[in-house]
Amino acid sequence: MTIYVITYIFELDKRNIVHQEGEKGMYYILERELKKKKITREMLAKELDISTSTVSCKLNGKNEFTLSECKHILDYLKFNGDIKELFQNA
Repeated sequence: MTIYVITYIFELDKRNIVHQEGEKGMYYILERELKKKKITREMLAKELDISTSTVSCKLNGKNEFTLSECKHILDYLKFNGDIKELFQNA
């Protein structure tokens, strides 16, 4: 059990270091737009009527956004591009 926990913590730390060094996240344009408009994951979750952890899982690529969620986010952000651009994967 201890070995797995240590490995898991190491993997999380390794991902954070890589992300800080400039590797693009799963939906890097979406993340950029959220930061630019100062919209938190909590705010996005409330807007989509889903939990913050679900938003985090979707932004990290563990779960997928539905088409209706993508359209809602596009409108919510007043993004000038299209869905394909906003949800472009790294």
